[in-house]
Amino acid sequence: MSTDASAASVPASSWANDLRMVRVLRFSVGVTLAAAVAFAFAWPIYFLTPVLTIVFLEQSVPGVSHRGWDLVAYVLTAVFLGMIFTQVLQRYPIVFVPLMGLALFSLFYLVGRQGPIIFSMLCLLSLIILPMVGQVYDPLIPFAAGYFALGAVVAVLAYKLVFPLFPDPPGSPEPPAWTFQPGYSPVAARGALMKTIVLLPVVVIFLAYELKGHLLVLIYTMAIVIDIDTSHAGWHHGVTYMVNTIVGGAAALVVYWMLVAVPEFHFFVILFFTVMWVIAGMIWSDHPLAKNMASAGIAFTILLASSIAPGANFADNFVIRFLMIFLASLYVTGAMLLLERYVFSDNN
Repeated sequence: MSTDASAASVPASSWANDLRMVRVLRFSVGVTLAAAVAFAFAWPIYFLTPVLTIVFLEQSVPGVSHRGWDLVAYVLTAVFLGMIFTQVLQRYPIVFVPLMGLALFSLFYLVGRQGPIIFSMLCLLSLIILPMVGQVYDPLIPFAAGYFALGAVVAVLAYKLVFPLFPDPPGSPEPPAWTFQPGYSPVAARGALMKTIVLLPVVVIFLAYELKGHLLVLIYTMAIVIDIDTSHAGWHHGVTYMVNTIVGGAAALVVYWMLVAVPEFHFFVILFFTVMWVIAGMIWSDHPLAKNMASAGIAFTILLASSIAPGANFADNFVIRFLMIFLASLYVTGAMLLLERYVFSDNN
């Protein structure tokens, strides 16, 4: 009786504050754990692991299966799809480009109908990364596929580990239902078509001009396209992406010079956790930049990874890639705005 009375007297905002703190901790610890493993072993395309973890934890990946075999199937299917496009279709551009567009549309449409986000993310990344690696040296493709699978598995494990460590507090509202919507969905088809129109030219340009050294920029572009809300494409939405890109770049610059002063791995982990803590606190807040703040975490991770890689030229890597990801955010948001206003508006 007294327990019920005390529970009833607790302000409604108290559990919300606790829930926010749990989400901030979950995000900070999960992303830092993934980054610590990836940066410590530094396998090829290791930067993919913390980027995936950021996307998973920021969206809380509704509908994710807790069955291990499902997650293994997601990874294997994504690798198989990327291998088909790389080793079979890439040598025939007239076939490769339309099928790439169809694959991108199908994956975006699957997410729009509330399909498995992890599966779609892994397939999109595999379709982008493996063809780029195939341009360097064809025999490297199986190794790249293996490292891609390794990075994806570590990201999924980090995601699954932090939820039992930091469960939602009692009394928290249930997350919205995430069930696959069968049948045709005009809204999902419209959003998928817009995202395909925006992303496909970028993929084709990177492959045609063999911009292998800027794979990180292509992945950042894809992450923005996945995250952007096609129903609210506008300049305000775009400005937040660009501002968050600047925030991520500034954080990477500060952390880089602090690591130059103290080049210790444990210090790197502390700094990385601190940055992710600040970003997570912004994501789950009422700040105007909160909605797209995860893009700052992705920009920070990509710029830091490219700057501290062995043999990296910090001045060239940081400045050029910062400008490129800034232009990528400008392109994506501007293209979405134009499509929304002049092609896919209600009047049309």
